[in-house]
Amino acid sequence: MPPGQWQRRPTNGSGLSFAHDVELIDQRVEVEWVASLSAGAITRADGFVGPRRSAEQILQCIATSAYYRNITGQRQLESEPITLTDHPGWRIRGEIRVDDPQVEADGDILELRVIDTGAAGSMSFFWGCAPIGDKPRIRTLDATVGTLRVD
Repeated sequence: MPPGQWQRRPTNGSGLSFAHDVELIDQRVEVEWVASLSAGAITRADGFVGPRRSAEQILQCIATSAYYRNITGQRQLESEPITLTDHPGWRIRGEIRVDDPQVEADGDILELRVIDTGAAGSMSFFWGCAPIGDKPRIRTLDATVGTLRVD
């Protein structure tokens, strides 16, 4: 677990209802805003086929979920193929901007990775977010991504 006050949370309401076997930790940033790190599985039976398409679908699922309110913009900053421990995947770095009177945050920087681990009928994913402009939490997000591997 990263340094700081990160807590393991249930995934209901997290915008990850499409996923299976999810582990999620978050850190309260303000009363109505958290930074999050999560990993889990997605299945072909649920319509996730191929790392690139699945990464784009996950981004859309999260952006349109109850996790974010009053979205004013969403964009992909980077989108590229990757290899993780010799397994093919796709990476998206993006941002979701909000105008929510209940929060000071302007939105989130997010990192999304989908990896085809070779498991029949499923792929693995990582999704993490940190508030736009919050350099310490963005560094934590990036450091966490740097530790990802397929066992």
